Amino acid sequence: MENNHIRYIGCINKKAEIQKKSSSGGVFYALCEKIIEQGGVVFGARFDAQWNVIHDWADTLEGVLPFLGSKYVQSKTGDSYQKAESFLKQGRWVLFSGTPCQIAGLKGYLKTEYQKLLCVDCICHGVPSEKVWQQYLHEISQNKTIVDISFRDKTDGWKDYAMRIDYADGAQYRCHHLQDPYMKGFIKNLYLRPSCYQCPFKGNNYHSDITLGDLWNAQKMYREHYDAMGVSLILTRTKKGWTMMESIRQQLKTFEVDERVFEGFPSALQPAARPKESDVFDSMPGTFCQKVEKLTKVPVKKKAIRKLKRILKRVT
Repeated sequence: MENNHIRYIGCINKKAEIQKKSSSGGVFYALCEKIIEQGGVVFGARFDAQWNVIHDWADTLEGVLPFLGSKYVQSKTGDSYQKAESFLKQGRWVLFSGTPCQIAGLKGYLKTEYQKLLCVDCICHGVPSEKVWQQYLHEISQNKTIVDISFRDKTDGWKDYAMRIDYADGAQYRCHHLQDPYMKGFIKNLYLRPSCYQCPFKGNNYHSDITLGDLWNAQKMYREHYDAMGVSLILTRTKKGWTMMESIRQQLKTFEVDERVFEGFPSALQPAARPKESDVFDSMPGTFCQKVEKLTKVPVKKKAIRKLKRILKRVT
């Protein structure tokens, strides 16, 4: 793996509608545009009919829209590695996006380097299983027909994102990420996959050309570039990754950053810590939401301070 092309870049897509649909700054879509413009194929994660997360491919811009936005569930890769290999052997460009372990899996499957393969991963917190996700959906939705889900609804801004579920009858569930049961348990590492607590794909052990993340501390460190609707953090890891980012710069607002952006960003450098509460989550009595509430209960004083901070942020 080349290591002399590592660059840290802050990015925002110039198209406000794409930035709004994306988890942070909307850079992934710009990469997709470039690949499809060259007759290529994009692999990404989307929801299936049962609202599980699966890997799929698309070769149109409309087709990649379901891949936008974070999905905090383990995705099923299915036969996507085989399909990617088939497209590569046809001489087409392939952008394969996924978690760092999924990119490592793809490279292990291919066993050869392809010049037209662009691997894009994310700074990964860890992923829960679809079993936990479906338990949550069943309790929250109560058998209503779901028509859309967003883990990172930015109606109140990028940092105050919410879980949002839209239903066929026009109803909507929307809850701040610090209050929603699923997101609370996820952030507290309650039910990540066992392998996530021992993830080897941290620090410099990545197999991608480009790594995407949220530039959470942009407001503090790069205030003049901050955007309340989201700022992406891009790490180019190879010459191919750097060349691709250079080719799409005209579609983006960019600024150089450095490795200090990882301060207070432990998931980029080390596996998720396994809390003792995770050992009892499955076996304890109660519904999914009841168990999460009990294991993540925040003291009243701390809860009041959080609420006050959110209010002050909105009025300033």
